[in-house]
Amino acid sequence: KAMILVAEKKETKIPHRYDLIFEVLNGKSFYRKGYRDVLRGTKTIEEIMPCSSLQWIVVDYLLGFIYSFIDRSKYWIATNEAGLHLEKNDNTGNDIAIYSKKVLTPDKISVHYADVPPKIIIEVDIKVDLEKMTVADYIEMRTGKFLDFGVEKVIWILTKSQIIVVGRQGEELKITRWNEDIEIMDGHTFNVRQYLKSEGIPFTEKEG
Repeated sequence: KAMILVAEKKETKIPHRYDLIFEVLNGKSFYRKGYRDVLRGTKTIEEIMPCSSLQWIVVDYLLGFIYSFIDRSKYWIATNEAGLHLEKNDNTGNDIAIYSKKVLTPDKISVHYADVPPKIIIEVDIKVDLEKMTVADYIEMRTGKFLDFGVEKVIWILTKSQIIVVGRQGEELKITRWNEDIEIMDGHTFNVRQYLKSEGIPFTEKEG
């Protein structure tokens, strides 16, 4: 059975820098992965913000697939760490979020974060330093926040461990390898491994 990897555990007193904060959940600031290098002066904030080539290839694949079937008259597709305001002291961003236009109506679109639930959220990898949390605890916590907010489905794609985690309303988290077909909505499924293989992108298969 696939297992979510455990994150490094360290305690650090962090100077309060807004540019290093990726999100705030339950009133707690989560700092961008690599923020310690910025504090040590070995990297700049610009150097830790970009994603890897594999990450953006997966996001590009998913966006292309979604646009191939989605009804643009009914849904918005948000990407590029699209801001989401859950409640007071709870602000985050999403790699991909599918919003119903019946929920995110024109009067709710502004210069601020969206404050209504997407129908579906897709996240590719974890962008924050987890400090004392494990990957499993973070995914469970963040997925729970989204589902409680009204999101129907949350899909996590972890490229290093080649794992996909799916959370749905009223169900336990489902953990699978990325070689399985995963439904986004309305019977439309994607397969990360199959896509990478079709593009000749090399990777080492994980056991488990």
